[in-house]
Amino acid sequence: MKRDIQKAHDELEVFINQVQIDRKQMNEAKVAREAKKQEAILKYTRYTLMPHGFTDEELYQIEEAVKLLVELNGVTRMEVLSIGKKKDLKQADLKNFCWNIAYQYGIDPKTTALFALNLFYAWFSNTEPSSIQKTLRNTTGRYTIEIDENIIEHLPKLEEKVFDKTHQ
Repeated sequence: MKRDIQKAHDELEVFINQVQIDRKQMNEAKVAREAKKQEAILKYTRYTLMPHGFTDEELYQIEEAVKLLVELNGVTRMEVLSIGKKKDLKQADLKNFCWNIAYQYGIDPKTTALFALNLFYAWFSNTEPSSIQKTLRNTTGRYTIEIDENIIEHLPKLEEKVFDKTHQ
């Protein structure tokens, strides 16, 4: 009986060690997937906004705000941002841009609206967050930045489009 108990204990120890190894590997894989996803989102951000005349500093600020949004569900205060208005982008384009990113992470519309308002304050300075929230997805009509639920999957096409445009 004592041997049976020892054998069961040894088997349990082996099992627990294996489970710990598996958990560690699962966690590492999850971290790697999230990092890859975030890098894709940041590329989407750059590739979507670069053609519209955003400066390197503005793109950096936008990417940092995107990181805050997707990592912590947080919103950067408009006072710390300096992003100038670009003539060829409308409010609807920027709402679509914000929605496209937020959708990838399941971020709620209220947070997404605040993100849009604070990040692109030059466009939304006279707009209430509730108004932005009600019209985050703009699908009727033609927009410079379209709604895309699969921005990560479509990233290679966007990259091709942007670099073909900028290298001509």
